Amino acid sequence: MTVHGLYDSFDPENPDLEIMTLCLDCAKHPSLKRFVEAHAMEGPICGICQEVGYAYRACDPKRKNDLTNLIKALIRFYYNEYEYNGHWGGNDEPEDLLAKPNPILEDQSAPGRTRSPDRSCDFLYDLFSAQPYPPVDEGISVYAGHDEDGHRNIQFALKDRISPILATLRARLATENYFDVEPALRDLVNEFADRITHTMPAGARYFRARIGIAARYADHSIGEWRSGVVRQPFSGAELSAPPPQLAAAGRLNRAGVAFLYLASDADTAAAEVRPHPGHFLSIGEFQSLVELKIATFDADIMQFAGNEHELDLFHFIYSTDRIMALPVVPGEASRYSITQLVAECLRQKGFDGVSFRSSVGHGQNLCVFRPELFEQVACSLAVREVKSLKYSLEASPTILKPGANHYPLKN
Repeated sequence: MTVHGLYDSFDPENPDLEIMTLCLDCAKHPSLKRFVEAHAMEGPICGICQEVGYAYRACDPKRKNDLTNLIKALIRFYYNEYEYNGHWGGNDEPEDLLAKPNPILEDQSAPGRTRSPDRSCDFLYDLFSAQPYPPVDEGISVYAGHDEDGHRNIQFALKDRISPILATLRARLATENYFDVEPALRDLVNEFADRITHTMPAGARYFRARIGIAARYADHSIGEWRSGVVRQPFSGAELSAPPPQLAAAGRLNRAGVAFLYLASDADTAAAEVRPHPGHFLSIGEFQSLVELKIATFDADIMQFAGNEHELDLFHFIYSTDRIMALPVVPGEASRYSITQLVAECLRQKGFDGVSFRSSVGHGQNLCVFRPELFEQVACSLAVREVKSLKYSLEASPTILKPGANHYPLKN
């Protein structure tokens, strides 16, 4: 039974796929949900659930091309082409992937609805086949197609590959001075700077940790014949950024440049200093003194799903974020030359700092270019003892002996 006057023209046996879009309940990925919500209206029929029993909000059909590009961008981000292209051995089509458990669309019916997998696949097939190879400046393709010589190309999941733009710039830094590479990177940053800008209000609080304490004292106040040990945390300059002459090269700063590294929560700040069980940590809060312009590298793919070039920009931002999140390994500091140059270009652009994901904690890291923009919150200083550590292991593709189809990689 349809809602009177709203879906009366809908024929489930012969649906008009062109006017179908996506509803909020069937969008799963956070970026996709934000897009649908931003362009939602009452009346369009969702191509996934095809609900007509009650009124709901779905994406405006006028934004269907943008919706299609965003879904394609998410497929490119999560999946390798060999998973959905039979020419590369895939058993599924793109629409089949989204009918199974996936990070993009809901594959189960929302409460009160009965989803038809076949009808969903028909809608998605129509979505992907309408323009499988759009012009690179007008859309996104899930297929790589052929090169000029007729050889078949292949798309790899963006989340698992370093951005070719980033790889090229990093390779240049191995043979060129940073100031020769800087103009190209600065032009690149100019293309997306406005889309990664976050305004941080004055008074925002972040955390910083350091292994060790300032002093230990015996405390006899707990009893005449018993004494305890109390520990005094580092404070002031001992917990803040080191002075420039003592600043070693870091993820975003060159040697001799003092940046202030902070974290969004105490646990992430502690994890970032790589303590061992038994270590005592000095932890304190820092507060921003003025409103700050921060570059956020945890970018939203929704803002970069217009065409192939935009998706390349997102891949660059995502890959840079991953490199920033990696811990500094002694002897491999040179790999941060590219992120140091990114930070310098952002500083020249007027940013006060960079926010990026933590690879060891659940929060965000913040690098502030001028440490004096934050002040220590004296009453927040505390000592914490590390009782245990937890490691998370994930299976990685492995070979015991390389074959003819393997070739060594430099990075």
